Amino acid sequence: MSYNKAASLGHVGAFRWRRIPTIKHGTIDEHLESEARSIIFYVIAAAAVAAAEVVVVVVVVVVVVVVVVVVVVVLQ
Repeated sequence: MSYNKAASLGHVGAFRWRRIPTIKHGTIDEHLESEARSIIFYVIAAAAVAAAEVVVVVVVVVVVVVVVVVVVVVLQ
């Protein structure tokens, strides 16, 4: 198979794009700083999700307690 035919089928292009990505702009320090910012963002997002789950559990517990109290008061 000729190079042009392989390129037109995407084999060569796919191989070319699967190379290890390199840092083209900026320094390694800037790249690492960007990575650190991403990690911090994900940690903050995970903490926010955990806090939201706690809030949902507390709200559900409060609603259940209120419903039980109302039912007990009405049935007496």
